[in-house]
This record gives sequence, structure tokens and C-alpha cells, in this order.
Amino acid sequence: MISETKIDSSFPKGQFLIEGYNSQFRFDRNKNGGGIILYVREDIPVTLKLVECSPIEGFFIEIVLNKKKWLISCSYNPNIQNIENHILTY
Repeated sequence: MISETKIDSSFPKGQFLIEGYNSQFRFDRNKNGGGIILYVREDIPVTLKLVECSPIEGFFIEIVLNKKKWLISCSYNPNIQNIENHILTY
């Protein structure tokens, strides 16, 4: 996961492809800050589970490794004064 991508929908998905990885998930914001992009290796099954957009930006994915399911949170807090709520929310 990479945060602070500072990209929006004007950047095509193909611009950020990485060989050997797929299931690219993006939470775009704008050039002024924020944004998340996630890459998962192409041999790992992944499902997008939930997208959250306020007040904390992010999403959950489910991956399967060694026959075990993992729920992973990828998030970004755009407001430093709200850091306690970020930690408690997820």
C-alpha cells in the first residue's frame, strides 16, 4: 500500500501497472494530498470488501494465504487532529 499518492481520476490505471501484480485498488483524492493505491501479487486471491470515504479514507480487502483468510485495512487520515479516531475506527 502506498499513501499520499496525490492522484485523481485523470490518471489512467494503466499508468501505474507493475509487472507481477494485479488487483490494483485506488482511492483517489487530488494533487493537494491524500490518496491510496494498493498492489497485490497476482498469485494471491483478493476481494474488495468495503470502501469508506468519510472521515477516514480507505478500504478493506480480503486475501487468502496458505488457506487462511486475512482482512486487511488500507487507510489514510487526512486530518492529524483526528488521529485518535482513526486508530479506534479500524
